[in-house]
Amino acid sequence: MNTSLSTAAPWWRPNTVHRLIVRGGRPLVGTYPISGAKNAALPLMVSTLLTPHLVTLRNVPANLDVAVLAALPQRLGCGMHWSASDSGLAVTIAADRVQPQQIDAELVTRMRASVLLLGALLARCGEAALPMPGGDAIGLRGIDFHVTGLRAMGATIELTDGTIRATARDGLRGADILLPQPSVGTTENLLLAAVAAAGTTTIRNAAREPEIADLAACLIAMGARIAGFGTHVLTIEGGALLGGAVHTVLPDRIEFGTLACAAALTDGELVLPRGRVELLGAAAASFDAAGIDLCDTE
Repeated sequence: MNTSLSTAAPWWRPNTVHRLIVRGGRPLVGTYPISGAKNAALPLMVSTLLTPHLVTLRNVPANLDVAVLAALPQRLGCGMHWSASDSGLAVTIAADRVQPQQIDAELVTRMRASVLLLGALLARCGEAALPMPGGDAIGLRGIDFHVTGLRAMGATIELTDGTIRATARDGLRGADILLPQPSVGTTENLLLAAVAAAGTTTIRNAAREPEIADLAACLIAMGARIAGFGTHVLTIEGGALLGGAVHTVLPDRIEFGTLACAAALTDGELVLPRGRVELLGAAAASFDAAGIDLCDTE
């Protein structure tokens, strides 16, 4: 099955502009709705592979990474429907028929987020085979935390000719996993795997980024049992049958912070719908110390 980016994401149009011309010297004033966070949308799209029921994601950002990842579920046999409205882009994914052998090498090697397919497909199908993500075919360097954690959960993983081959013929099982350092991708991958594993999984020294909490919230809406998100210890009671869900992708904190800085530097005033000050974390205090007023309007 050959799925182009425009087929997987009909809204995608390549940007042919090769340069930007910025003429400064004036305040930035106006309204700019904050997009959904790309770093949240990608794992959320992968999470839909865990259930045969419909999952709808709202406030999905319209960018190239999303278009590339959208092609992967389609090539795995999933149905996908996009819709656009004043409130943003939405996608409904039907993963009732998943065929893991159809993973596409050209797409997987274009982005590192594709490594999340490893945990999701092991959980759903008991097997996965994909090239090293991001074109890194020299060994397990860069995903060793992922591999070690999945092996602790009972997966057999080998690297052959630049391809990661993983199996869990008897299903994944819960495990107590200590990450050598907090890793967003590893935490997400193990979280995706753990919700379907038999027994309890504890992920210690887990990453705490808001995007992980957003993934956990969507999985909980699907029926998963997860505690501790937002902390360094995640506890997942696996084995729950996951259903469908409707979830709104959290707003992009990087986009929000960047535009807030631009408004401050130009002595302007921007209204940023869907922006959430609490997502800025420690940066919010820096804005306050600099005399920049950030106030929620909702």
